[in-house]
Amino acid sequence: MTKSGWGNADKGGAWTLSGVNTQFATNGSVGAMTATGPGNGSASYLPGVSAKDINYSLEVTVPRQSSGSGYYATLIGRHTTSGDYRLKLIFGSAGTIRLQVSKLVANSETALQTVAVNGVNYTGGSALRARFVLNGATLSGSVWSTSGAEPRSPQLSTTDNTPALQSPGSVGLQSYVSSAANSGAVTFTYNDLLVQPA
Repeated sequence: MTKSGWGNADKGGAWTLSGVNTQFATNGSVGAMTATGPGNGSASYLPGVSAKDINYSLEVTVPRQSSGSGYYATLIGRHTTSGDYRLKLIFGSAGTIRLQVSKLVANSETALQTVAVNGVNYTGGSALRARFVLNGATLSGSVWSTSGAEPRSPQLSTTDNTPALQSPGSVGLQSYVSSAANSGAVTFTYNDLLVQPA
């Protein structure tokens, strides 16, 4: 058990953390990442992974329904010092889910596409699975309940050719609570993270 930090991944080496070590913990099966309150987030990266085209999936759970602009669980791909691509699961105040793909370049983030996901809702403690596929300039994403089936087609798909983001990079995760949320600390839990070639 690691009560402070995330230790090492099964493959990819040690996790690099962005945040205070005590915001991260594992219990042998899941990783927990805590955002300490509205406007706060934390992140972790696997610098031992370097890949351009990936099929990245994981399971995520939040402890309760959000308020305000929501909670954000973010899958990060092609992460380098130049920036990265991101798939955000946005947990809304009425149990709704939105997906957003964005790019981060020179510390400036730009949303590329946002969709409301019909037929997928959440409650506190319910697990969702997300998939983020980066294949050349094509970026696609899906989310579904772990009690249901994965969609046959991505719920979100777009393209982007930003030169700085067309090279291999690492993968990561970010947890964030909107500054408009009426919330204290929120602990996101992640499980069954899998990164494969796209």
